[in-house]
Amino acid sequence: MVLALVLSSALSAPFDLTAWNAERLQTERVGMTVLGSWAVANMAAGAVGFAVAKDERTRWVFLGSLLWNTVNLGLALAALIPNWKADPAAPDAKSSLTISERNEKVFWVNAGLDVAYLAGAAFLWQRGLGTTDERMVGLGQALLLQGAFLLVFDTVMAVLNGVHTDKLVAGVSLSF
Repeated sequence: MVLALVLSSALSAPFDLTAWNAERLQTERVGMTVLGSWAVANMAAGAVGFAVAKDERTRWVFLGSLLWNTVNLGLALAALIPNWKADPAAPDAKSSLTISERNEKVFWVNAGLDVAYLAGAAFLWQRGLGTTDERMVGLGQALLLQGAFLLVFDTVMAVLNGVHTDKLVAGVSLSF
C-alpha cells in the first residue's frame, strides 16, 4: 500500500523540463571541459616534448599529439561557447528531445570514427616498423593514444546522453 502511494505520487509529479535541460547543459559543459583540458595538456606536453626529445620517433609522438589536440580544443570551444549562453527554459519538450537525441547520435558516430582512428594508428605504426620510418611509427603511437582516449570519451558521453534522453521520454508525454 505504501509502495503504491509512493509510486503514484512519483508518477503524477510534474516533469521539470527546465531542470532537465539545465542538467543536459551541465553534462555537456563538463564533457567539453574534460575534452578541452585533455587537449590543452596534450598540446603543452606535445610542444615541450617535441622541443626536448632527441630521437625522431619520440618527436613525432609529441608533434602528433600537439597537432591532433588543436582539433580537440577547437571542438571543445565550439561546443562550450554557445552552451554557456544557452537558456535551459527556452526549448520545449520536442526540441529538447531532438537536441538530446542528436547529441547522443553524434557521440556514437564519433565513437565509430575513433575505432577507425585506432585502425589507422595500427596501420601507421606497423607500416613504420616495416619500413623503418620513425615518423610513421611516432604518428601511429600518437594516434593510438588520442584515439583510445576519444573512444572512451565519446562512448561515455553517448551513454550519458542516452540515459538523459530516457529520463525525458519517461517524464513527459510527447505528441507530434
